[in-house]
Amino acid sequence: MRIENMDKAVKWLQHLNHKKYPTHPEETFQRTIQNLRDKGYIIFHGQGEYELTKEGIEECRRVANELNVRLTSMNDTVEMIRAKFEAETMEKVREILKGMSSEEIRELLERSKQKK
Repeated sequence: MRIENMDKAVKWLQHLNHKKYPTHPEETFQRTIQNLRDKGYIIFHGQGEYELTKEGIEECRRVANELNVRLTSMNDTVEMIRAKFEAETMEKVREILKGMSSEEIRELLERSKQKK
């Protein structure tokens, strides 16, 4: 695997437990690569070449699954808002969410989880 577009790669740093918008993305990314190597997730071949290990593949699957769970929960919450407030468009859902307190949103998320 070769990382050719740093901007696209930096967007994934937050999913690897780093800052969402790092001040020095290249250094942050380099530390991330070193951490992944130290954890045994990748083998570093040099010159931007990396190989995922079996453990790395499993970690990628875990992260992808976690992201999918979050997305599913968000989609369920949007559907709950649409049904509860008869919101027909995403713009209406956004307006409703903007008017809610963080506690109300948390309660909606919890109800969404409990319905599964």
